[in-house]
Amino acid sequence: MLLEAFPPQDRGKAMGFWGLGIVVAPILGPVLGGWLTDNYSWRWVFYINIPVGIASIVMTQLFIFDPPYLRQRDAARSTTGASACSRSASARCSIVLDKGQEDDWFSSNRRS
Repeated sequence: MLLEAFPPQDRGKAMGFWGLGIVVAPILGPVLGGWLTDNYSWRWVFYINIPVGIASIVMTQLFIFDPPYLRQRDAARSTTGASACSRSASARCSIVLDKGQEDDWFSSNRRS
């Protein structure tokens, strides 16, 4: 995906930043998580993801673009499929939550 999203002159830089994240995240994650838990509360381990997530969304919108052959596709088909998938998942979740108590949650042998 990175090789398609970046022009040839920027691909090395993109792969370098990706590799940096792969190497640094497993080192800094537990250290930062332990420090936050000791000094504040365990909840801050989850709160710290909010600004990181917002920054990643903003940077993705600013710096990552679809290749030209993907921009030409009809977006309506993707929207229709995603909409149908989410409605189906929502309906399944509603059935599980509605009938779960009656059928002993996930231990039921009944097929729906």
